[in-house]
Amino acid sequence: MMQDYIKQELEDKNRFVYFKSGRWAIHVLVWIIIYCVATIEKSQSPLSPGALFYVLFYELGLYIIVYYCYCRCLVPDYFKQGKYFRFWLLLIGTLLLLPAVDLVIHHFLDPFIPQVYREDDGLDWATYGDLLTNTLITFLILSFILYLMEVAEGVGTYRSVDTEIYQRLAAEKELLRTRMQPDFVMRSLDGIALLAEQQNPAAPDALVSFSDILRYRLYFSQNSNYLTEELEQLQQLFHFQKSTMVDGDRCELAVVGDPGSKAIPAFTLINIGEALFSTYDGDEEWSLVFYLLISEIQLEITIELQTSNNTATEVLTNLRESLSTIFNMDCTFTIEQEENNRRINICTPITLL
Repeated sequence: MMQDYIKQELEDKNRFVYFKSGRWAIHVLVWIIIYCVATIEKSQSPLSPGALFYVLFYELGLYIIVYYCYCRCLVPDYFKQGKYFRFWLLLIGTLLLLPAVDLVIHHFLDPFIPQVYREDDGLDWATYGDLLTNTLITFLILSFILYLMEVAEGVGTYRSVDTEIYQRLAAEKELLRTRMQPDFVMRSLDGIALLAEQQNPAAPDALVSFSDILRYRLYFSQNSNYLTEELEQLQQLFHFQKSTMVDGDRCELAVVGDPGSKAIPAFTLINIGEALFSTYDGDEEWSLVFYLLISEIQLEITIELQTSNNTATEVLTNLRESLSTIFNMDCTFTIEQEENNRRINICTPITLL
């Protein structure tokens, strides 16, 4: 069903490609020029009623109908459907037959129209040859105009596809940037609930810290945030994790350098932190050291992660892909692993706001 729908949409698009977006006006202009030339050859005014009827309808009407059928049916239904043999057979047959039909019509109807609009051509091969030559020349000119329309349509389609791809990538980037780690959320809520059940005095503080993290995501979701704000939330995240862990000394955060007015894509550090903390499953061997070095043009992050969690490799792989998308591949991400110990080096560009 979907394939039939797509096929029908493409056929409809091809059928109207020469007439949409104001291109119909070009056809009208071309035929007005042809009409004016034909009336001038007969020393008549293009605006006279006789010229409008006898020249436009009597002489050019058949050609306009055939040309319209060529644009609406022959090209989209045969040429663009890959039916080339039928297309060329019908086209050549039409071009050869059209002057003959026109010649016969004029031969039998000319006695009934005013003398000034008569062709006075006989049914002979010389007249047919002249009419065929004029038909072919006109067809070539009109075909060139259609070719220019095809080029314009191709450029428009390319721009449309390019815009659609850009919008899709932007939406994907936005989703990766703003999406919280589901495992991190569930484990955080479980940790807060456990502290509350144990009537641990750290429970209210943990709840406030978690609420601050959610509030930051809600109200600071612009494209870029100041590095100072990102660092504050990262410190808040570490503070929250320490309060929900049995041993809070398992995670450490160190920052070297002056953030100043530097900025990075919003939630970059939070996303990295949440991804790393999602690997914590109560394992006694789990530990995390998060070290940041701020320079003038880049942010260097060195992470020491020790965990036996089997999902750690997948988490880090997804994190690398997410950062590459967010930073448009302008981000280095390397992992060195020895058994359960992992050393992650991340280098991202920073900007000034």
